[in-house]
Amino acid sequence: MRRLFSENSALLVLLLSVALTACAPAQDEATGDPRDLVNDGYKPTQPSDPGSSISVPKRHSLEWPVEFQDETHIIGNTMAQYQPYDGSYWHGGCDVRVKAGAAVRAPVSGKLEAGHYSYAIHLDGSMTKYWKPWPETGNNTYFEVAIVADDGTRYEFHHVNRSTLPDRIVSILDSGGRVNAGDLLGHAIRWSDGVYHHIHYNVIAKNGVRINPEYISKSITDTVAPEIKAAYAVMPSGSTMGFGSGEFSEAPSEFVINVSDALGKNIYRNPPTMAQLTFESGKKTVWDFRKTLSLPDGSLPKLWDFFKSSLKLPLGGTSATSGGYGVGTSLVRLKVPADARGAFKIQFYDQSENVTTLNGKID
Repeated sequence: MRRLFSENSALLVLLLSVALTACAPAQDEATGDPRDLVNDGYKPTQPSDPGSSISVPKRHSLEWPVEFQDETHIIGNTMAQYQPYDGSYWHGGCDVRVKAGAAVRAPVSGKLEAGHYSYAIHLDGSMTKYWKPWPETGNNTYFEVAIVADDGTRYEFHHVNRSTLPDRIVSILDSGGRVNAGDLLGHAIRWSDGVYHHIHYNVIAKNGVRINPEYISKSITDTVAPEIKAAYAVMPSGSTMGFGSGEFSEAPSEFVINVSDALGKNIYRNPPTMAQLTFESGKKTVWDFRKTLSLPDGSLPKLWDFFKSSLKLPLGGTSATSGGYGVGTSLVRLKVPADARGAFKIQFYDQSENVTTLNGKID
C-alpha cells in the first residue's frame, strides 16, 4: 500500500481523532437495567389510557417550544431515528438544537409536571420509561418538564435545567397547577461537550403512541428531497444485488435502501419520514412516520423491521445501520409483497412532501 502520511502526519491525525472523540456529544437519554433503576427510586410508567384513540393536533399548528440555535442547527435527531446507546432503540422525539440556556416555552396549555427519568431498552427497539416525580432529586442532565394537555397528550421537554427553574414554575409544581401556552417553563442545560445543546422534545398520546413534533409544530422551510445513496435487492436466496437499472427477472424478497434526508440548511442527516414501494397492480409496502411512530393498527413498529441491521454488499464487505447525533447510515427495508410483479416505484418523502423516486420492474 502506498504510504500516504509521514509519521508526524499520522500522529497529528491520531491527536485530532482523540480531540474530536472527547468533544462528541454526551449520551442523549439515560438508560439502565430495570432492577438498578428501581433500586435507585425510579418507577416504571404506563400510558394513561392504553385503549383510547389517538388525538393529534392539526398539522403545523403549534409553536416550537424553543428558538433554534440558527438555520444550520435545527433538529439533530428525529423521531424515527436509530439510536445505538446502551442498546438499539427508536429515538422517539426530536432533538431541537438551541443555544445553552435557551428559554423553553409551553406550546400548549395544561397541567404541569416534572421529574427525573431513565429508560429500559427492549430488543424490539421500544423503551419503558422510569420516573421519579417532583420534588424527588436525581441527575440534573436527565430532568424533564412536561405538560399534560386537556386531551391527555403529554408534551415532554428533556434536559431542562432544574437548578434555574423560574420561581413561578416551582410554585406551580409544588401546588399541582397549570400553565398556559407561551409560558416560560425553564431553560436548556449546558451540555458538557459545549456543542450539542438541545432539548429532547417528545409528544406522546394518552394511549402511548408517539406523535411527530415536526408534524404538529410550525413548518420549517425545506426544498431538499431525501437522498438515495445506494439501493440493493435482497433475493430469496439471501444474496444481495445492486439495484442497477431496476429490472429483475426474479422477485426480490426485499429492497434495502441507504437513504438520508436533510431539513433545509440543517447540517444533520436523518432518515426520511415516509418510505413506500408501490406496484402498478396496487400492491404496496408503506412506512409512514410523518404523523406518528406507529403502524396502521396503532402499534409501535419493530426497529429492525424498518431498518436493516447489516447487509452483505454485492462486491464484498458489509454496510450497517448506524446512528448518532444526526449522523450515521439508515438502511431502510421495503418488503416485496407476495406475488407482486410488474412496474413499481420506490419513493421517499419528508415532512415538506419533497420526494425522491426509484423506478423498476419485476418480470
